[in-house]
Amino acid sequence: MINKFQNFFKLKIIKGLKILNKENKKLEIENFKDEISEEVIKDISIKNELQLRQFLLRYLINFRFNAIYFKSVFDKKYLIYPLPKTWSKKLKKKRF
Repeated sequence: MINKFQNFFKLKIIKGLKILNKENKKLEIENFKDEISEEVIKDISIKNELQLRQFLLRYLINFRFNAIYFKSVFDKKYLIYPLPKTWSKKLKKKRF
């Protein structure tokens, strides 16, 4: 039963990627990642800010984020993923 669910989830991811390829929007997610990687986190010292940003990028914006994004494209639903508030606002502006 679990394998069927995992295969169904993977199938949705692949179909979502195919949809983006047809619309030539595959690189939008990479552009978004570049934008948020340059964003400065306020109210933190420079040294800690860099460490925090690297941590967030490594653990939040990774393969799982891509998979959830591709699945949301296939399902035509909102992207539900834990992100810092400023990043989620940027996602809404970009209409992901």
